[in-house]
Amino acid sequence: MARRKKPIIADDVLDQVLAGRVVRTMSDADALLGDMKKVLAERLLNAELDHHLDGEAVAGRPNCRNGYGQKTVLTGCRSGTAGHPP
Repeated sequence: MARRKKPIIADDVLDQVLAGRVVRTMSDADALLGDMKKVLAERLLNAELDHHLDGEAVAGRPNCRNGYGQKTVLTGCRSGTAGHPP
């Protein structure tokens, strides 16, 4: 019997991502991937700003977030609007 390769993304994590979603067609899968890319881009942009603001605080220069803006991001699947810190 062939052994199953260890998945790159754990099954329980994938189950959480797919919870409540119906993915029956490639279009559904593309929409899911687009949503995942949007969330990942927003998380990366926030982490980058957090890192920058932490450095400013250490240097004694007060700085803070002043809201969120919109940015259109082009991906291989589709374009989408990601909320990002200005």
